[in-house]
Amino acid sequence: MTPPGSQPTPTCTALTQTGLDACASADLAQADARLKAVLDEVRGFYQPAQQSVLDQSEADWMSYRDTYCGILLLPTPAGSIAPVNVDNCKVLLDNERAKDVCSEVSPDAPLNALAYPFTQCDKVLGPTATAGP
Repeated sequence: MTPPGSQPTPTCTALTQTGLDACASADLAQADARLKAVLDEVRGFYQPAQQSVLDQSEADWMSYRDTYCGILLLPTPAGSIAPVNVDNCKVLLDNERAKDVCSEVSPDAPLNALAYPFTQCDKVLGPTATAGP
C-alpha cells in the first residue's frame, strides 16, 4: 500500500531533489494557508465557547496530521525524498481537513443553520456548495 503523499507533487516540474523539496514546501505552505483561511472564516460563525472547541479540535488534528505523516519517515528516515513525502502527505490531509470543516457549515450540513455563504469554503468545495437556497 502506498501511503498518502508518498508521490512527488504532480504540479512540480523540478528535476532535482532541491527543486522537489522547494515544490513540496511551497505546496504545503499554500495548503496550510488555505486551511487557515477556511478555519478563520468558519470560526467567525461560532460563539466563543464553540470557537474554543474548534480551536482545540484543530490543535488535536494538527498533532494527528504531523504524527501520521511522520510515519512516512520510518522506511527511509535518511532518504532525500522523505521530506517531500511528509510534506505531500500534509498537503493531502490539509485539503481533506478543509473540506471536512466546510462540509460542517455547508447547506447540506445536518443543522443547516447558515444564512450567508462562506467564500473560503466556496473555494474548497465549489461555488454552489455553500450558497444558500
